[in-house]
Amino acid sequence: MASRSARVLIDAHSVQAVDHLWAPARRRRRLSAFIEIIESLGDCRVEPAANRFGLFGPTPRLARWFAAELLPKVVRRAQVPLSADQLAACDLLIVTTRFPTFPYSAGEIAAIERFVERGGALLLMANHSREKAGSRRFDFVTQDARLAAVFGVKLLEARFRSDGALTVLTRASSPPHASLCDASGRRVVEAVAVGNCCAVSSDSAGSPILFLNGDMFDLGPHCLSPSGQLFGVAIDQPRPGHGRVAVLADSGFIGEPDAPAGGPGLLEHCDNRAFVRELVAWLLERK
Repeated sequence: MASRSARVLIDAHSVQAVDHLWAPARRRRRLSAFIEIIESLGDCRVEPAANRFGLFGPTPRLARWFAAELLPKVVRRAQVPLSADQLAACDLLIVTTRFPTFPYSAGEIAAIERFVERGGALLLMANHSREKAGSRRFDFVTQDARLAAVFGVKLLEARFRSDGALTVLTRASSPPHASLCDASGRRVVEAVAVGNCCAVSSDSAGSPILFLNGDMFDLGPHCLSPSGQLFGVAIDQPRPGHGRVAVLADSGFIGEPDAPAGGPGLLEHCDNRAFVRELVAWLLERK
């Protein structure tokens, strides 16, 4: 893949992407630096998938209210799902937490599964769950859990956090996964800062990337223990032609620190920038 241009598609119906696309032109957009990092990996081109957000309202705050309150009642049918044709033209699909108002259709999930089976790469970043069972507020796990399950990965409904504003993850698989290392195999990602997150578990096909900290606690409805829980898992499909998949328990860590709306962007903390670069490089086989 290194010998040709790589096209990277960002799901426009994702939480971080919504904040990015709706930001006023005069302000720094939420995924600007994230996209710049990816496009620095040789000849990569990043673009959002087809969307209808630009037709409504000027601010992220209005976008969130619109998506949460009006959209389900009025224009949910205006959603443009990811199509097999869109995916066939790209090398990497990035989902930055599917907005619960825009549930995956069965056709989307099937198209993404076929995309990976044919050699495409998927970066799926979930987020924290709701705090109360049955609540719709902050339900940022349910939709991505449906997609993750296709690849043998389970997203646990949880809202893990630490006492401080941030959690710094340092415990990695041994030896460290390639997504934490540069092209020479030297580990360059020692610590990743996150806010609230869910947890990831996988069958034997998945390789751990980072683990949750043992002192984290779950504010979600199930009060889970963080012991042995994963922040990220990587899957390198063993069959010829099959692509790579990475599933993470948070997406907020990729955002701009000064971007409007949502939780604080953490891209400038710890080794978050390097983690984005090396993880995407691994997914695109550009090591």
